[in-house]
Amino acid sequence: MPSNETSTSAVENALRLQIEALREQLLIERAERAAERERAALLEDFIENASISLHWVGPDGSILWANQDELDFLGYAREEYVGRNITEFHTDQRVISDILCRLGRNETLRNYEARLRCKNGDEKTVLINSNVLWRDGTFVHTRCFTRDISDIKRQVLATRESEERYRALIEQANDAIFVADAESGIILDANRRAEHLLGRPIAEIKGMHQTHLHPPEMLDAYGRIFREHAAAGGGMLVKDIFVQDASGRHVPVEISANVIPLNGKPALQGIFRDVTERKRAEAELAEKTAELTRSNAELELFAATASHDLQEPLRMISSYLNLLERRCGAAFDERGHGYMKQVCDAALRMQNLVRALLSYAKVGQGELAFEPVTMLTALSEAVEHLEDKVAATRAHIAFDDLPIVRGDRTLLVQLFQNLIGNALKFCDGRDPKIRIDARDSGKEWTFTVADNGIGIDQADQQRIFKAFERLHGPSRYAGTGLGLATCRKIVDVHRGRIWVESTPGVGSTFCFTIGKE
Repeated sequence: MPSNETSTSAVENALRLQIEALREQLLIERAERAAERERAALLEDFIENASISLHWVGPDGSILWANQDELDFLGYAREEYVGRNITEFHTDQRVISDILCRLGRNETLRNYEARLRCKNGDEKTVLINSNVLWRDGTFVHTRCFTRDISDIKRQVLATRESEERYRALIEQANDAIFVADAESGIILDANRRAEHLLGRPIAEIKGMHQTHLHPPEMLDAYGRIFREHAAAGGGMLVKDIFVQDASGRHVPVEISANVIPLNGKPALQGIFRDVTERKRAEAELAEKTAELTRSNAELELFAATASHDLQEPLRMISSYLNLLERRCGAAFDERGHGYMKQVCDAALRMQNLVRALLSYAKVGQGELAFEPVTMLTALSEAVEHLEDKVAATRAHIAFDDLPIVRGDRTLLVQLFQNLIGNALKFCDGRDPKIRIDARDSGKEWTFTVADNGIGIDQADQQRIFKAFERLHGPSRYAGTGLGLATCRKIVDVHRGRIWVESTPGVGSTFCFTIGKE
């Protein structure tokens, strides 16, 4: 039998082992609890300071907890937010009611869009992801993640509005617009004017190759142009080109082409302007220009004829009448002398008319010498040409400094001479008072020639500038009816305007403009 000492020693050893085991177990449990507390602290720190908004909502809608990001996002202190009802922060009550109803049915919300009101009054667009913690069939609280998409939403709306404006501009454009893939040349989009130009629906135009917009016999040349366009990567203007519509008709167009970004890839945008009417107008203009050239040639021929073939017989008639008067005048009685005078006066009027016609015809013919003209010098020269008439009528002509304009000096002298001569003629026996002025009218100079003559009725103020229009018979006021018509033609050549402002019995003011450019 073992001794008592041996038994006691065995018991002590067993106890020591148990104590050591208990001590080790205690240390392990303490370490595990410390690790668990560390994990809990880390998890709490994670959810409290995560850079995403988190909150819990109870079954009655009250906010049970929110992390710092949510508080910072909305601008509230914790005591201002936690404990209040979530509905107070939603701008659309129908939306939050739907959210709570879905969660109450144990649905999981994914990217549910809502709008929240911040403390400063701003509204934020958010996406909500949420589900519910249930225990024994009881709604405990939601687990809600909120992501701010306000900036993204604004960008999306701005992009959408930009696209809508772009589409509206394209659809409202007067030109056909096509967009094609830069690599394949396949048409991706077109506007309604493109339908009108080609006589095809949009659905048919989309998917066509851009070269098939053009006549088949021109594909090689046009294909080269478009390849150069795509390679250049910049804008280009293509003229003298045709498209072929659904009926086979060739339509002349002018194309403004550019490379634009589309969904991250380059695309070719072509703006096709139908120039059918312009081409027709150009053809008509060319025809009228040719006709005008022929008319001018005929007019120059007439002027040459008038200068010699018409005036020479008149000079001969006048010479022989004067010779007849000198040699045979004694044989004529008073009536005969009267007849002779009428014939001489008629020949003189005819000579004056031919000279006036020649002057009228020459206006604008040949190459005009447009140069800087000192209008004061042109006016002085015109007055010198009228020196005898000025003296005979005892006229007073006044003027101040006049500007320098760009024009034909000879024609401008004639313009002043005709207008002043007109004022000297229609003075009705009174001493003519004539004043010439100029005023700056912005893009042009306005000149005025005012007199104190007989004046012109308002009904006649337009017709006096027409050729051969005379308001008075030759017995009262001599003239050809071409003076003011020549003035109008000179002003037309200078791309100006001419008109008269007049009061019968008081006088007239003739106005004309000369552009500054």
